[in-house]
Amino acid sequence: INELSQEDNSLTWRIRTWLTYIELLSDPKFLLLGGGLGYDHLGPVQEPHNEWIRIIMETGLLGMSFFILIWWKLISILMQISKMADGLLQRRAAGLLAGTAGLLLWASVDSVIRTAPSALLLWAACGMLIGLARSYNERTAPIAKTGEASTPSSPSTAPA
Repeated sequence: INELSQEDNSLTWRIRTWLTYIELLSDPKFLLLGGGLGYDHLGPVQEPHNEWIRIIMETGLLGMSFFILIWWKLISILMQISKMADGLLQRRAAGLLAGTAGLLLWASVDSVIRTAPSALLLWAACGMLIGLARSYNERTAPIAKTGEASTPSSPSTAPA
């Protein structure tokens, strides 16, 4: 930490803050379970301006695992939708995948996932797209001999 420039700019401040937080993770219990919501009880360290560090500090490896699992599930659903036969759904899924990647990258240098309206808009748009994709699958499912719709086909095999 001392080797960093003493210059007061955003980059050096963030790196110093991140290193201070990372030092707190040397306690195995803290690393596994985190220190609880909020960061003010962790000492003189300020908001880390890094969602990845904030999440592991607050929830530990256990919470970070769930956080990554949620995002992985969203990305895998968007990938499935991007392979559907409907071109409009494909383009929207590709746009939301790019938006998700951008938001997760932005989260490494700012507090955007829990505070920024962009995160809320992303979740809302993803929810609407997933609903549209399910609706598309229901409409395009082949009709069974009994006259009832069969189970919806998987997104990758949905007919055009």
